[in-house]
Amino acid sequence: MNILVLDDDKLVIKLVKGLLEPEGHVISSVNTIAGAIKVIKSNPPELFLLDLNLELETAYDFLKIRSSDEILKSVPVYIISASAQEMDIITTAVRGAENYILKPLNKKVLLKKISQLEA
Repeated sequence: MNILVLDDDKLVIKLVKGLLEPEGHVISSVNTIAGAIKVIKSNPPELFLLDLNLELETAYDFLKIRSSDEILKSVPVYIISASAQEMDIITTAVRGAENYILKPLNKKVLLKKISQLEA
């Protein structure tokens, strides 16, 4: 599966690559929402892993833009976050995110949630 990752922590991107590339997934990364939009519109991934709280932006910013763009809506978004706050989980779901994965990332959980897309 072709997966795009946006996280401001380079260690998280390295971890995602380390967990998923050996399983046959192709991982690419960007460092801004604008960069993600550009990639998604030019070469849509099959999944977008998006950090909830970026240094200068939030996943809410992307979800707001995505809500009115059919190309962006065609790519599933999984939020990745260290926040287990119920309000964050509910709000991202209401705003259109397909899934929410807690950090620290667990390989079994990540693969299980990705496999739901492949089914």
